[in-house]
Amino acid sequence: MKKRFLSLSAILGTSFLLLTGFDSAVTPESIMQDSMAAMQNVSSFDIDAGFDMVLNIEMITGSGEDAVPTSIGTGIGGNFGMKISEDMGMAMNMGMDVSAMGVTESMEMDMYAVPNAEAYDLYSYDSESGMWMYEQALASEVKQTINEIMNTLTAVQGSGMSEEQLAGLDFVLSDELVTVNGVSCYELKTTLDSSDIAGTEDQIMDLFGQSGMLTGDQEMYDSMMNGLHADLTYYVAADTKMPVQIIMDMSQTDMSAYADMMNDSLAQQMEGASEAEPVETSVNVSIDPCMVTINMSFNNTPSITVPEEAIQGVQESESEVSSVN
Repeated sequence: MKKRFLSLSAILGTSFLLLTGFDSAVTPESIMQDSMAAMQNVSSFDIDAGFDMVLNIEMITGSGEDAVPTSIGTGIGGNFGMKISEDMGMAMNMGMDVSAMGVTESMEMDMYAVPNAEAYDLYSYDSESGMWMYEQALASEVKQTINEIMNTLTAVQGSGMSEEQLAGLDFVLSDELVTVNGVSCYELKTTLDSSDIAGTEDQIMDLFGQSGMLTGDQEMYDSMMNGLHADLTYYVAADTKMPVQIIMDMSQTDMSAYADMMNDSLAQQMEGASEAEPVETSVNVSIDPCMVTINMSFNNTPSITVPEEAIQGVQESESEVSSVN
């Protein structure tokens, strides 16, 4: 349980960023350089990410006037929140809804790690078991996990991209400051394609201790990434130069390569499946909406408080176990 807690914390933590006038000498490059420098001095953070995606699949059976289209939409939406406090406490919360063919399945996960003398109190919940769990872990183990998350966050500037990848983007700076979450910000915009995130999958595999993706998974990932089109808006605080919000809109991503892969797979399945002449079938795929919004604040996160719901949930779980024994 403890290893699972720490492993999930590391993985999810990394999936895993007052001026009234405008300084005309400021450039996108100088803002990004200042932001990268500011991120080297992060002592705590509070990040909340929301995501909304609908994968639209249209299967067309037959051809010409006899063609019959069937539409299937799969939606994924939810949020992921993570906090690391000044006293090295940690909290993570994730909720996700997956909808397909009129059926919605929900998942929820919560984790809390709070320092307690030379140890940490760990509370965790997932909707699959419906139970809160509690255990203690050595402070050194939990702090190592927290430090790894902090180092990763610093390296990727809260965006999921490396410093080199961010520095290589062609940002356009808006003419005026904008207010985001009550903070006066520079607004930077750019567009990403697959070449801008090359190597990201290797970083993900490293987190999972894998040397690479399985062949089928790699083909699927490549087919989706080859058509990537992501409009990225990056908001940086004008005073602290810390990231405040990132919005990534991937709704214009070209999914034709993914559709081609599905069509090839479908053709192979139908070949020889019946002695009768097979019915012509094709698939079209689009992804709209596909939006990720990340809100961030740094260096002002208070101590983590375990909610009463978690404490009571642990007591109830322990009572159930005791009654069975």
